[in-house]
Amino acid sequence: MTENTYTEGVCEDGAAILHNGKQLTVSEILERLNKHNEMAVDAFIDWVDDHDANHYELHTYREEYFGRR
Repeated sequence: MTENTYTEGVCEDGAAILHNGKQLTVSEILERLNKHNEMAVDAFIDWVDDHDANHYELHTYREEYFGRR
C-alpha cells in the first residue's frame, strides 16, 4: 500500500473509509474534504495571481481542477 491511499472496507453491517488501512471517522473525512477544498481554492488564486489570464483560460483552468459545472 502506498502512502496516502484511501480504500473502502466493511465495518459491521456498513461501509468504512480507510486511509492507509486505518478507519476514518465521519468527522475526519469531512475535515480532509474541507481542507482539500481550501487547498484547491488557494491553488486557483495563486495561479490567477501568477498569470495574466483571460476569461477562457480561467474557465479552462477551473474545469480542469474543479470539474465541469
